[in-house]
Amino acid sequence: RALAASDVPKATEFVQQAVELDPRFAFAWYELGELQLTAGMSDDAERSLRRARDEDICPLRMTTPLENAFREIAAERSLPMIDAHQLLGSRCANGIVGGSVLVDHVHPSFRGHEDIAIAIAEWMISSSIATQSQAGWQESTRTECQARLQALDDLYFLRGQRARKNLQLWAAGRSGGPPLSQENTESQ
Repeated sequence: RALAASDVPKATEFVQQAVELDPRFAFAWYELGELQLTAGMSDDAERSLRRARDEDICPLRMTTPLENAFREIAAERSLPMIDAHQLLGSRCANGIVGGSVLVDHVHPSFRGHEDIAIAIAEWMISSSIATQSQAGWQESTRTECQARLQALDDLYFLRGQRARKNLQLWAAGRSGGPPLSQENTESQ
């Protein structure tokens, strides 16, 4: 990382060597993808970041084989499918689902959830499962979502920040688990 601050190509070369030494090490693929993004190599970065996700020992996002199986079954059986990954990726400058649409490395932001809900509603309307109540309903839906978001108190967001921090520690393998409560320790 220190080298990346001054020489991205050299840092990329080192991380590529690490990937070659252990192609199953997800973190090396992640670092390679981040360096490739920094270098403007979006296609390579997408492949590396996807590989990082697929090699993760505890994947929290759908892996490529599962995505492919999901699409294949939907196509074979003519089932409707809204590809949230593709939808969220289309909202990102480089097409790679990341921090601009996720609140952590897994969960969509409020806006991401709005986008998914609107895509589902649009499909329902186009399939005659639902009817459009008014023209411009998408914008009024976003306005209503923003009003509800603004109505949430600070404690809601503080709890969310704490939960996010705990998730990040857990995902990085640095969490000791939840604290033991008094009643749990007495029963041991």
